[in-house]
Amino acid sequence: MKKLLIISVLGLSLASAQSLQDREIQAQQETALQETVVSINQRCGDANLKAGFDWAQFTSEDLKSYGVAGYCGEALLAVARTCESSEIAMKTVKEKLQSVTCGKAAPRSIELNDGNLRFNIDFNESNDANFVHEFLMKNL
Repeated sequence: MKKLLIISVLGLSLASAQSLQDREIQAQQETALQETVVSINQRCGDANLKAGFDWAQFTSEDLKSYGVAGYCGEALLAVARTCESSEIAMKTVKEKLQSVTCGKAAPRSIELNDGNLRFNIDFNESNDANFVHEFLMKNL
């Protein structure tokens, strides 16, 4: 019986190990991000872009210290800026970009694979929108 209990405790998921406070902050940040996505999709000619977070990369302290939706929103603003640069750009974004996932890394990084843009935030960096926009203009 004790072995079963130990296995059960070790099998806890990350979500159940997080505090209620962390889960509430994540929910608030997800809501804020989705509001930005609606606006970006409109600015990109009724695109169907999806966005989300890789929450496993953020610590509880990150959630309490930073508005991660704002940092991720900078990547989305870069997408809108790219769409608005020309008809060709808007068409290309709609055809080649399906989702944006924001994580955390130092230094910040970005990659595009199979229509999925992965932007890893570094809270010590600035000009994220320019960084992402330049990447999109060179890699889409």
